[in-house]
Amino acid sequence: MSKLRASLALVILSFLSNSVFSQPGDPNAGPTINIGGDGTTTTLGSLLGNRIFPLETYSEVSGSPYFLDSFTNCVITTKKGQKYAYNKMRMNLHSQKIHFLDKNNTELVVDDDVITRIVFLKQGVDTIAGFAFSCNYPAIGKNNSLTYYLEVNSGRARMLQLISKDVGSSNMVTGQVAKKEFKEHKEYFMYNENHSKMERFKKGKESVLDLLRDKKDLVEKFINDNNLNCKSAEDVVKVFDYYNSLK
Repeated sequence: MSKLRASLALVILSFLSNSVFSQPGDPNAGPTINIGGDGTTTTLGSLLGNRIFPLETYSEVSGSPYFLDSFTNCVITTKKGQKYAYNKMRMNLHSQKIHFLDKNNTELVVDDDVITRIVFLKQGVDTIAGFAFSCNYPAIGKNNSLTYYLEVNSGRARMLQLISKDVGSSNMVTGQVAKKEFKEHKEYFMYNENHSKMERFKKGKESVLDLLRDKKDLVEKFINDNNLNCKSAEDVVKVFDYYNSLK
């Protein structure tokens, strides 16, 4: 895991052809939850969606499409701002879908545009670490508001990491049939909530200062005082954390 990953993690959905997930699942999947303050109840499965994930989908591809292979404890935030804890979810980085298990351990897929954040919690010996993904960022290139990014830091200015797992072919000896495998790709983006501005990470302080232009003088002094060249994600996170501490 990257050392830049924040101590909380949030995950959001992206897009994939609905034809792959056409079979309905158990409408009573998951626990009963309260909706609003009027006593109305529903099941988590009804809220998230009930499309069964066909396990044979990746049978011919080696490797894993998931961020964490095992189903993990998490805290989700819905588009309406409601928060729920759930203990059987995982993130598919190939489809950018969130999967969960119902009470019968059937693997289901969360519908698009339902969860806005998800925090995967991982228990250590004496600590709890987390991994955060989020969406609803401005469109950039082929990425849209449903694209999920791992939050490297929290606050108004954020370094985001897009992790994708695409299907490629392994290098084989001449004459042999190439095998399909998942290949991981990572790309960094910078976002400033104050300006609703999203940019690809560029090495150098110029793009950082432009993104944080409302505090440019203070930020530039911090960069110079700390001998930061802003050519690494680590440097930029330090600058963002400083910016986020300013009033």
